[in-house]
Amino acid sequence: MKIRQPNRGKIWIATCLVALGLAAQAGTLLLDFGPTAVSGTDATLDLGHFAGGVPATLVSWNTVVNADNSALVYADGTAATGVSLVVGRSPAGVTNAVDFTKKQVSSSALGSTLNVGIYTNTSPSRDGIFATGTATVSTNVLGLRVDGLAAGTYTLYISGRNTSTGFNAAQQFFATNGPSGTTFTFASATTPSAVAANTAVTPGAGNPSQAPAITGTFAYGDNGVLLVVNLSAGDSLYLAATGVATNEFRGFLNAVEIVSGGPVLTNFPATIGTQPAGFTAYQGAKIALNNVKYGGYPPLTYQWFFNTAPITGATNSTLTISNATAENAGSYNVAVANAVATNFSSNAIVTIVPLYDTAQMTNIWSLLPGDRFYVTATNNNNFERGLAYDPVSGDLLLVAQYPTNNVVVLNAADGTEKYFMNLSGVTAGAAGANLVGVADDGAVYLANVTANAALPNYTIWRWADDGPTTTPTEMFAGDPGFFGPTGLRWGDNLAIRGAGTDTQILTAPGVNTNFVCLFTMDPSGAFFNPNLITITNVAPNSAFAQFGITFGPGTNTFWVKTVNQPLYLVQFDLASGYGAVIYTASNNLVPANFRMIAMDKNQKWLAGVMTLNAQLVDNVRLYDISAYTNSGPVLADQELYATANHSSFLSGAGTGATVFGGNYLFALDSNNGIKAFLIDTNTILPPFRILNVTSLPGAKVALTWQSVSGHSYQVQTRTNLFSGSWGDLGGTVPASGIQTSTTNSLAQPVQFFRVTGH
Repeated sequence: MKIRQPNRGKIWIATCLVALGLAAQAGTLLLDFGPTAVSGTDATLDLGHFAGGVPATLVSWNTVVNADNSALVYADGTAATGVSLVVGRSPAGVTNAVDFTKKQVSSSALGSTLNVGIYTNTSPSRDGIFATGTATVSTNVLGLRVDGLAAGTYTLYISGRNTSTGFNAAQQFFATNGPSGTTFTFASATTPSAVAANTAVTPGAGNPSQAPAITGTFAYGDNGVLLVVNLSAGDSLYLAATGVATNEFRGFLNAVEIVSGGPVLTNFPATIGTQPAGFTAYQGAKIALNNVKYGGYPPLTYQWFFNTAPITGATNSTLTISNATAENAGSYNVAVANAVATNFSSNAIVTIVPLYDTAQMTNIWSLLPGDRFYVTATNNNNFERGLAYDPVSGDLLLVAQYPTNNVVVLNAADGTEKYFMNLSGVTAGAAGANLVGVADDGAVYLANVTANAALPNYTIWRWADDGPTTTPTEMFAGDPGFFGPTGLRWGDNLAIRGAGTDTQILTAPGVNTNFVCLFTMDPSGAFFNPNLITITNVAPNSAFAQFGITFGPGTNTFWVKTVNQPLYLVQFDLASGYGAVIYTASNNLVPANFRMIAMDKNQKWLAGVMTLNAQLVDNVRLYDISAYTNSGPVLADQELYATANHSSFLSGAGTGATVFGGNYLFALDSNNGIKAFLIDTNTILPPFRILNVTSLPGAKVALTWQSVSGHSYQVQTRTNLFSGSWGDLGGTVPASGIQTSTTNSLAQPVQFFRVTGH
């Protein structure tokens, strides 16, 4: 017994030593994904070191590309004996599982176009690996399995970003424990996960960058997240990454630090990576301060301030004002907080632009994007471009190119759909159907758009009426610029007048010209003849009519408009082929971004759509042009669209059309739908404006305004433009003709004036 006891003791001790040798020690694994090995001071430029979860002395990184790894080291440089790592991706058609036998994984220096801040030089956050997409493998989940870790709690500090896209490319990471296997299936609702925003934009030339992502530091939830996994003895650790942007599903991994113990949170304060931007809006429009980019360990709380005072109930990450008034103008900022710290944003200045919304027009119906399948909000395609009113049937015609070419006939009174016209033989897409117009006899004319009139030709089709079975006839196919510069862009504008063989169609090219084309119908009625009209007092490269053309007063004039240029009235002589600008409306009368114009000759109205400002809502404007030679076009009404889907098409000008019909105005703004208005033709007093304000000696002021004989006017004043009540200044003033003036004493050093008419 005395002999056996020592033997049993020796055997027990030897067995214990073997067991200790097979079990991995708990330690920190630093995993650098990508082809560039970490070196020098970049070894601590990562989320784990920043958080304080990894001491600065631990800097030994494992370089991982797409191979399985068994020769790993811990962060202190010692061998991670018994620990191995396997990389895999999702198989074809699978969106929630990683197959570790699939090795379609690529590595790239993803930060090659971004070498600043935390993405400097060889930092592990700079390059990475990603799951490649192929024709047969359409899903892109990337994942890894780590075997041999000791039982315990581990914190995973994860950086994964995609800089190869020009849009937000958020990543979602899933991590858990379980027996070692060839697959890892995760579920969004049950598997622990975290999302990193990873905003990416392409500022130009296709070069990816992380702006406006946070690049100067690590911000939790923007460029890094953490997950905690509890391992039992013999468990493997699983991690998966997948893109969650609507058109970017590739999973990316740049750096993962597997650290024994719970998370360190003190270096993850609430932060503001992108400050709130100022906003300019029309009175009555919706304001959304929603571009702010936050970071910090959740939960985050928010409080918005207006002119330094907290706004009651404004505790969301964004601030929305649904119906802006002048009182909403001012300075806004937000405080974001978590358990670590509170940070305040910089100030965003909100400017409210007065809206000239009168009773001159009443919005009787609208079609918003999505109300019908052919009314869309697709930015760069602008599938709805043409609109016309049929004076014979009373119908409204809409050209819609989605999902295929259509001319939709609508009830003009309420916008209900009646039927679709017969487009048999009309070429598909914008090359076949772009703009539509109706002559005085109810004949419908459809024109395409062509960037080069040689390929394809500029083409005009005709229907005898807007009936559902009427078939089209081709009336012109060729280059309207046959006599001048050829191969230009045609089809962005269209105006029609007349009836029968007296029908005329007016259009202008898009660039580098000072001429228009007036199509006249051949006496046979079988085709149109193009007639070029050169405008002698306009620069040859002006493109002065690309975004609006409509016949003017009399028989030989037309109005034209393009962005960033004035509104012109042109008089022409068809026989000579020449014309000249006879009237120019300055930009303070008609804004530079007014376009898509139409004229009502009977009521002397001019209408159009504006603006190109990305914050201001596009709106319909109605001008009184009955006395344009004396006072210019006078703004009569301004009506906002309900949506703000701004177009980047044609350098931001977008497309659309306005058209009068009876006492109606219809306005199509591509991406924002159609608005229909009833115009009040019995307005007692036409709109007017103050023409001149002059300070006089003795604290007096002289005002001159447009007026109508037989009416009286009242000058009013207040000392603050946006608040307070208007008070009468003197008595009523009877009109003295088309202009009226009066002189009043000033009661305050600073005053604002308005004039009301009766």
